[in-house]
Amino acid sequence: MTKQNWKDWFHNTRLFIAPVLIMYITGVIGVVGAEGHVLSLNDLIPSTFTRGGMALYVLNSILDWARKWNGSNN
Repeated sequence: MTKQNWKDWFHNTRLFIAPVLIMYITGVIGVVGAEGHVLSLNDLIPSTFTRGGMALYVLNSILDWARKWNGSNN
């Protein structure tokens, strides 16, 4: 894998973390914003939907790395 491929992969990895972070933050705000809610550390545990997004992000990052390692830039 070339240095440019590493840079491209790292750029893609940083770029596509944004939707996962938005899902997480939205979920936390939704839980904390409920009327009468008492704040606890359990509020920071990601929802099932967010964990699914995280898993998809990891799988896509691995796939992108494999493509770049294989020499394909797609």
